[in-house]
Amino acid sequence: ARGKPIPGIFERFRAEYLAMPPGDEVPLAELRGSTPQRIVHGRYPWLMHLLRFAVGDAAFRQGVARLTERYRFGTFSLDELVATFAEASGRSLVWWRDEWLLRPGVPELALELATSPQANGHRVQITVRQLGVLYQLPLEIGLESAAGMRIERVELPAAAATTFTFDSAEPVARVVLDPRRWLLARLAAPV
Repeated sequence: ARGKPIPGIFERFRAEYLAMPPGDEVPLAELRGSTPQRIVHGRYPWLMHLLRFAVGDAAFRQGVARLTERYRFGTFSLDELVATFAEASGRSLVWWRDEWLLRPGVPELALELATSPQANGHRVQITVRQLGVLYQLPLEIGLESAAGMRIERVELPAAAATTFTFDSAEPVARVVLDPRRWLLARLAAPV
């Protein structure tokens, strides 16, 4: 949120989490003190980062402040956590709870790319495919050209394939899903 780099230890635990065989994950309701760090630190900080990205920095900070005010020196349930952030953001967060907190695993994403010349530049059509279980998520797509990396933010619905179209003055040399590497997902190699 403050533009600081992601701590290397979080990157390491995320890589370990994503390398785990399917079925090794412990559901949130079963977390205990002996849960492996690759699960606790490889998944849950990234899910809070996803929430912050989805609702925005101001709503996320307001949600944290409300949690602190309401539950100082106490505990709160998963439903109270989700309800507090939903209230702060003015958005339903049922998708985040159901898809990211209650379900094990992560999205598996791949992209298909088609470009065509236009009168004022180039049209880029990107289809993002979800290869496994479907998720709703905010996503960044990087379009790299001679002018540099342009990052577009999109909302990916829980659908097997979604197509996004962008115009570019320069030819696009490469397209990258999640160019800033904040999303917890398995990504196919960039085009």
